[in-house]
Amino acid sequence: MGQRYYFHLSDGSRVEPDAVGAALPDPEAAVGFAAQAALSVMEAADGRDWAGWYIDVADETGARLTLVPFPALR
Repeated sequence: MGQRYYFHLSDGSRVEPDAVGAALPDPEAAVGFAAQAALSVMEAADGRDWAGWYIDVADETGARLTLVPFPALR
């Protein structure tokens, strides 16, 4: 049984909190989920510049696990 993880979108000054989260088996799965979410957001944004944005991955206690930066477009 996993736990719930939250994926807050931020650029360091603004935060779009994730109130729903996702139930995942472990922290590694949460990091993979965040990386896929970043790619999905970029694809849906139709050319918006996401430089400097990241997903702040937190567990159900609110503790930060890691920051997943949006991939740089080259």
